[in-house]
Amino acid sequence: MTTTEELILNTSGDFINSSDGIHDVVFNRLNSWHTNGGRRRYYDAEEFKKANFNEAPLIFANTHPINIGKLPLEEALKEVDGRLIGTPQDVLVTNTNSALVGKISVTDDDVNELLKKGLCHISTAFVATPDEHGRYFNIVPNHILVYPIATGIDPGDQSALILNQSDEGQSDTMTEQKNDQLDLMRELVQNQTAKDELQAKVTEQSETIFNQKSQIDDLNKTVAQKDTLLSQKEEVITNQANAIESLNGKVSELTQKISDIKIAEKNARRERIFNQYSAGTKTKFLPRKEELFDDEKYEELIFEMNQDQSGIVKPPSEPSGTQEVAANQSSDKLEYINGVVIKYD
Repeated sequence: MTTTEELILNTSGDFINSSDGIHDVVFNRLNSWHTNGGRRRYYDAEEFKKANFNEAPLIFANTHPINIGKLPLEEALKEVDGRLIGTPQDVLVTNTNSALVGKISVTDDDVNELLKKGLCHISTAFVATPDEHGRYFNIVPNHILVYPIATGIDPGDQSALILNQSDEGQSDTMTEQKNDQLDLMRELVQNQTAKDELQAKVTEQSETIFNQKSQIDDLNKTVAQKDTLLSQKEEVITNQANAIESLNGKVSELTQKISDIKIAEKNARRERIFNQYSAGTKTKFLPRKEELFDDEKYEELIFEMNQDQSGIVKPPSEPSGTQEVAANQSSDKLEYINGVVIKYD
């Protein structure tokens, strides 16, 4: 969630080429991080381009209060014994996007004298909304404050400098600090082009990385889709394999049932054959009846039973045995059984 913040920035301005009441100013460093109220905030040049600082009130006060931006202008001026001293002009973002620059037109002679001697700071105040990363957007200027260095409040932005001013009224320490700051600003300006070129390369590389990441994401999605299809096909194959296994089980079960039925029919037929022999033969071979149902012993058993009953050398075949034995038992005449003439007494 974002919140709106109202800022009173202790940011020193740079007064360049002062002439009468017109002063060139560098208001803020842009595309860089600042610490406001103990929080890191990013000043995005593109967002500052949308803000109109030309209409912000230009105020002078002998103090730098923390709540001037939270009060109506007239009340704020009374609280700090302040006054309007002119207007900002031509405030814009540099071509390099490194700073917010412009002019202030000061109509107050006393303030002009302080400015020419390098005895003032400038602070910009605006209302803005930080995003979750600390980047400001929706910037609305509130005022621009000019206040004496004598307040002892150091600039929050050490790179915002006062340039091209007289050393009159400044201590040796202040003069040395100003010279150091001048060198720093010149170095900053000299390196800005290189920085911009590097930034362009970084942007290009970032776009390349983003495009590659997008391609990787697309490939990952394609792989995920293929994995899903493979998983679905694997599930279908598994289901089919289970169905085949189940069907094989049913086939085996049915095959076993058919085999059991055939065995039962065969055993019933052999039972009938056994029962058609004479009572004496059946009684004699009853202890060996189980051999009827043993394929390896069946023919030998029938052969012996035939020999016992009628001297038959060859046992009747299963299909014809029933009829032949029945005919043999019911006739007292010559009968043909398996090609052998039998005479019953």
